[in-house]
Amino acid sequence: MVTDHQNGTYTATFRLLWEGRVTIRIQLVLPRQTIDVVERNRREDPFEMVTFQRRFTVGKKNVDTQCNVDPVIFKDSPVCNYSDPHAGVWWYCVKPVNASCNTSGSQSRLRYKKTKLRAGEEKLFNRDRIKAVRAAIERLRERSPQTLVVIKSANTNTGNMLFEGDWLAQRLDAMMREKV
Repeated sequence: MVTDHQNGTYTATFRLLWEGRVTIRIQLVLPRQTIDVVERNRREDPFEMVTFQRRFTVGKKNVDTQCNVDPVIFKDSPVCNYSDPHAGVWWYCVKPVNASCNTSGSQSRLRYKKTKLRAGEEKLFNRDRIKAVRAAIERLRERSPQTLVVIKSANTNTGNMLFEGDWLAQRLDAMMREKV
């Protein structure tokens, strides 16, 4: 069970049913407030209104597929089931071609209709500000192509384990570098 303390911290509680060394991996993809917006949109509108993408790493290439809480919207496509019924989480992604569902990957981006967001909620998704920064960098590069642009967030952790706010820094870095 995960408890949101409404202050940016969470407590995860679970039973360990064996003795010995344990490795725990926890990944927070989005803050609770953002999930609340997604869930509200899911209740009020068809599932197609809010979808995510999962970026699979297949060899040296990235393959993006759609994800959602309802596998039915993917029609006849094969689906990977990442649900956790014990946690009450249902999550499905379209299976990448020529790769298994166990292929490494990460949640990539959110697609939503802005008209469905209430005042102030767009800040939860942060994309407009990042697009503005990217546009400014592109204008600078057009004026002076030799300019070295270093994109650095608050944390440059490149390992597999993310701590505290690392997930946001990693996500911002990925969004700044992704091809438009």
